[in-house]
Amino acid sequence: KISDYELSSSILGSIDGNPLNGSFNKVFIEDVAATLNLTGGINISNFVSHFSREITFSGDGIVAFNVNIIFPPSQNAIIRFHGDLTNTYLECQSLGFKKEKYQFGMLNFGLTDDQPTNFKFSSGNYELNGFIPYNDGENIELKFTKVKLDDYFQGNVLYKFSKLENFLLIDGKTYDHSRAPKYEFVQSDKDLQIEVNISELKIRSDLTLTDFSGKTIFDYSKIIPQPLNKSSGY
Repeated sequence: KISDYELSSSILGSIDGNPLNGSFNKVFIEDVAATLNLTGGINISNFVSHFSREITFSGDGIVAFNVNIIFPPSQNAIIRFHGDLTNTYLECQSLGFKKEKYQFGMLNFGLTDDQPTNFKFSSGNYELNGFIPYNDGENIELKFTKVKLDDYFQGNVLYKFSKLENFLLIDGKTYDHSRAPKYEFVQSDKDLQIEVNISELKIRSDLTLTDFSGKTIFDYSKIIPQPLNKSSGY
C-alpha cells in the first residue's frame, strides 16, 4: 500500500521450491532508510556443489533464513543474513566435522558493497569467524580470524583461491595431531601451497613441538615437502 507518508508492500514467492515471505517499507522522510525483510528456506545442496570443488564437503537439508536489507539514502545497501542450520546434515571430512540433522548450527554474515563480507559459523565444538576481503569471481580470499576445530586445533587461517594456484596459511595456537582427522583434498588441476606456523604442535602424548613451522606443495596426488624452519620439542 502507499500513502502520503509511506510505502509498504508484502512479498510472497518461493526460492528453491520453498516458501518466501517478506515485507518492504519506506517512509517518505529525508534521511530515513528503507528496509526489506525476507524469510524462507534454501536447499544447502546448492551450496555444497560449489564448495566441494575445493574441499571434501557434503550436505543435505533446508537452511531456514532471515535476511534484513537496509537501504540508507545515498549509500550502499547493508545486508544481514541469519541462517538456522538445525534441519541440515553437514560433513567435511578434511576437518573431521559432522553435523547431524536437528543438531544446532548457525551461519551469519553481513555484506555491504565495496566492503569485506564478514561471517560466523558455529555448530557443536566447531566455530569459524572471519571475512572475505577480496572476491573478483576468479580470485577469492577467505580470512578466518578465529578457527576452533573440536579439541584438536585453535588458531586462524588464510585461504586464497586463484585461477592457477591455491594458497593456505595456517597460524595455530595449538594443534593436536593425535586427535586430528586424516586430511583429504579434492583432486584439482591447481597446485596448493600450504604454509604452517604452530605455537604448540602435539604429535603424541609424549612428544610436543613448540614454534613449529613448515611449507608443503600439494601437487595433484603427491605432496612435495619443503625445508622446515627450526622447532623445539619437549
